[in-house]
Amino acid sequence: MCAASALDASRELVSELTTAGGDIGYQLPTTGDTALHVAVREENETSALAVLASGGDLMRMNNEGLRPLDCTASTRLLFELKRAAGQRDVMISYTHSHLEFARKLRQSLEEANVTTWLDLMDPSGIGGGAVWREEIARGITNASVVLCILTEDYASSEWCLKELALAKQVGTPILAVSTEGAIVDENLQVYLYTRQIVPFEPSIVGLRRDGGRIEYDYDESRYRSQFHLLLDGVRDEVEKHRYVTKQNNLSRSRRLAQESDGERSNRGTMLQTLSDMQLSTASWDPNRTNTTNPDDMNEGQFVFLSHGDKHEAFVQQFIAQLLEAGIPCYSDQSVSGRDFYSRIQVAQQAILRCSCFVVLISRQTMGNELVRDQLAFAEDKGRPIFPVVLNDMDPGLDKRYTLVRSELFHFMTNGMGFKPSFDTLVRALRLHCTFTDGLLGSTPESEAGQTRNLDSIEGLEDNQLHLSDTRVRM
Repeated sequence: MCAASALDASRELVSELTTAGGDIGYQLPTTGDTALHVAVREENETSALAVLASGGDLMRMNNEGLRPLDCTASTRLLFELKRAAGQRDVMISYTHSHLEFARKLRQSLEEANVTTWLDLMDPSGIGGGAVWREEIARGITNASVVLCILTEDYASSEWCLKELALAKQVGTPILAVSTEGAIVDENLQVYLYTRQIVPFEPSIVGLRRDGGRIEYDYDESRYRSQFHLLLDGVRDEVEKHRYVTKQNNLSRSRRLAQESDGERSNRGTMLQTLSDMQLSTASWDPNRTNTTNPDDMNEGQFVFLSHGDKHEAFVQQFIAQLLEAGIPCYSDQSVSGRDFYSRIQVAQQAILRCSCFVVLISRQTMGNELVRDQLAFAEDKGRPIFPVVLNDMDPGLDKRYTLVRSELFHFMTNGMGFKPSFDTLVRALRLHCTFTDGLLGSTPESEAGQTRNLDSIEGLEDNQLHLSDTRVRM
């Protein structure tokens, strides 16, 4: 701790202290601060980097739920810490034919103290391996923003489209720059808004082709002007991501403190939407107003979501998307000061007034008494029931990247819902395959006319059954 408070504590000093038995992760009992918290708060850059090099944890939270990253507003210090820890705020998505411009953009961002990740491996020739896919997916998932370099060949790159699709799926914001006046076609409209694109065409005065590579000549004054437009947007997204992460950590820390004090056992309920809950920047709209009393909603014009206090992150995302789609939704939540009986009464009142009952089906919710009772009540009262089945399988980042633009076909191993799931799969298969008579390996029409379906061969005369020209299907 003393070394962290000192100016310019060297890496050698901190290393010697840890070698001698010093605990680099020690937290002060009063505040929960680590040595890294102390060094960053006092903006001792050399000391902070020395502690980080010896194993200091940038993500360790103190008693307030603050990480070392939350203890300074210095963009330079944050840049050096993130770069040393391998964290990157911006992930650049580009075609490798435009590597020269991507490198120039990365250099400009890092000179402005914005950490940037640029993949230099071209997967087009070797297909990319699982490790490469995992690194790409991790970079997108952990980034504050994905920056797309929109060129003529961008939309034709399946790799680039997967990067944008994954960014949208995990909630990482997407910004874009254009260099060749490329049109935002239907493949890109899903991910990009024209107003989010910063045009760099005014700064490009020449173009050279070297094999498959494209390089530009620049008017540096205009380049800097366009770059500053981009930088404002990038910094906004980075700061927004940092703020939301900080608020989520603070909220989680307070909740854990309340639970440890026994307040959780006294919590009752009311129906509320997610206006008082922290969501990701992709789905959270702080200006959205919601009602917490089912009586304030028009009868038959909202849905009820039953989840038994499970799958919090999914519930947040699910309700936010319903609201965005214009579907009012009430979620059964616990609120301090209400007993469990009140929770049941309010939930039943809402179920009676709702138009549809949506229930989460998972290993956790199916053993939850609250969900079971609400489901039974909704069935008794004739509410339309929509089961949402949650699959807790984690395919891994590499498979997630590979499959991000593929439709998923869901089947339950116990056979529930097999027919509608199978019909959905068959419809998709028919878009890509041509089958004879609509069936794979089906019998030609001339032979099909000779086919007889028999439940039994009992009672058939010998002259009625010719085995030599009879097809037997098991």
